[in-house]
Amino acid sequence: MANFARYYGLSASTGVGADQLLRDLDAGKSVIADNIGAGFGHIISIRGRDGDGNYIVGDPSYPGTVTWTRDQVIANVAAGGWGDYYVAVWR
Repeated sequence: MANFARYYGLSASTGVGADQLLRDLDAGKSVIADNIGAGFGHIISIRGRDGDGNYIVGDPSYPGTVTWTRDQVIANVAAGGWGDYYVAVWR
C-alpha cells in the first residue's frame, strides 16, 4: 500500500504498534489500517482529529463520519489484524 501511495505522488511509510500509530496521527499523517474491532477485518482510514480531540475515521461499515477516542483506535486497529501493521500517508 505504501508503494501505491508513492506512485501517486504521496509520501508514505509503514508502521507497527500503538505508540507509532498515535505518533503518526499526531504528526498530521493519515493512516490506512485494518479494523479488527467490528468482528471481521476490513480497511479503514483515520484522517485527523475533530474539535474534541477524537480521531476522524472513514469506515465503510458506517455511513458518514465516525469518530473514535484514543482507546478505541488502540482497541480497533493497534490490537491488530495485520499484526499491528498500518500505512501512514501524507503530502
